[in-house]
Amino acid sequence: MSNNIDKSKNFNLLSSININLSKFDRIYLWLNTRVKLLFIIIYIFTILVFGLKVVEDINAKNLDKIIDQNNSKLAFFAKDAEPLVRKIHKKEFNYIEIWKNSKYIHKVLQEIYGFVDIETGNKLNIQIIGNNTFISIYEQLDKLSVLERSLKQNSEMIYKNTVKVSELIASLGDIGIDAARIAVIGTLSNKSNRNFNE
Repeated sequence: MSNNIDKSKNFNLLSSININLSKFDRIYLWLNTRVKLLFIIIYIFTILVFGLKVVEDINAKNLDKIIDQNNSKLAFFAKDAEPLVRKIHKKEFNYIEIWKNSKYIHKVLQEIYGFVDIETGNKLNIQIIGNNTFISIYEQLDKLSVLERSLKQNSEMIYKNTVKVSELIASLGDIGIDAARIAVIGTLSNKSNRNFNE
């Protein structure tokens, strides 16, 4: 029975079917293909723009955080640190001016440091206010006695009869090490030779 099948009615599904397209059909297919391609391009572009927008938003948030942190630092420095720095700078400027314009103060400091060794000299706290000099130090008593005796007997820049030594102050932790804090007060001599404004 199968041998009686008419072969002229058989057809191959894999073979292309030739369809006669009209002019309008061809225009429609061309436009349809181009529009699909355009939509794909727009879709990819939209994804890229969205990704860039997310990156920009993240960067903007990070910049806002950095700006806030810097503003906090500036506020801190303006309130606490800047006045202190300005005060130190002003003191430094005044000190340099006094040091440059006053040979007398330089001689006083040289004399005081000349009575003690380098290690003791590094611990001295010397203040020259008006016509008085104040020297405070925490050191071994034998070294303090050298400074006291030198100022009372050998000083040329300080009136010897005005040199006064405060009572030695020692805390409980200092007992047994023979050290104390001492304050020496004296009046500067040769006031007429001083080259700085009081």
